[in-house]
Amino acid sequence: MARAVDRAILTTPCAASAASTASPYSALWRLRYRKPKDIWASVYVKLQAAYLAACERQKRKLAHETAISKALLGPDDPVVLQAEAFLQADMEAD
Repeated sequence: MARAVDRAILTTPCAASAASTASPYSALWRLRYRKPKDIWASVYVKLQAAYLAACERQKRKLAHETAISKALLGPDDPVVLQAEAFLQADMEAD
């Protein structure tokens, strides 16, 4: 019975986020369900790093999907042009 409960706890979004960001589960739970009085700097830095990593993953996925769309639809398709413009603007911002 305890193993089933442990598996259920690990599959909650808060537990998954805690595992992927190496943050304490209790800190993430408090941020999600209660108005925070204060946040530890270490937790904030870990959440910031996880957020930036997720953004970079999404940008890589968009670049890959843009290349596929460009091959299928052609380089003059509005969707391809819009995605390339976004990626170019993002590169210039960095």
